[in-house]
Amino acid sequence: MSLFVKYLAPLIRNYPQITLSRLVEQKVQKLSMEHLGSKNMGELRDRFEGQSFLNKAINRVSSYIVTCDYLQIDKLTVSEVFKNPDLNLNYKGSPLDIVVFEFGNLPEVQLFDIGKIFLIKKDNQTYSVCGIASTSVLSDKSNFSSEKGKGYFIGFDKLEL
Repeated sequence: MSLFVKYLAPLIRNYPQITLSRLVEQKVQKLSMEHLGSKNMGELRDRFEGQSFLNKAINRVSSYIVTCDYLQIDKLTVSEVFKNPDLNLNYKGSPLDIVVFEFGNLPEVQLFDIGKIFLIKKDNQTYSVCGIASTSVLSDKSNFSSEKGKGYFIGFDKLEL
């Protein structure tokens, strides 16, 4: 949390915040139940890895919709995004990866060959858009901090909003 405060506290209030309808989460829950063959949410959560599957699906779909809304680009339906886990986003003719991280944590970034948009997840409906990092920003080692053997992105002041 201390690195989060150090690098994001001065910037976070300037980030656009996007709130999704609760209907998006409900649609993903329904699609997850159908996909896993569950009759209700209780059965889905009791199933081995059911809650984990649901959380990942909600993250993937929600972050895609938030990114498309922010960039004002056409988006797929919730079910199309749900069915395509390896969805690639194109923005201004270049591929763009979505990096979502929880409020209070810094994002881990591993691949530097394509640009990335960074989103802070506050809850399942509320996201803050930090901005877009180009490959040149991502390849600059000064934009990363190592802690406990992991590389965390800290170059938030170099992102394009």
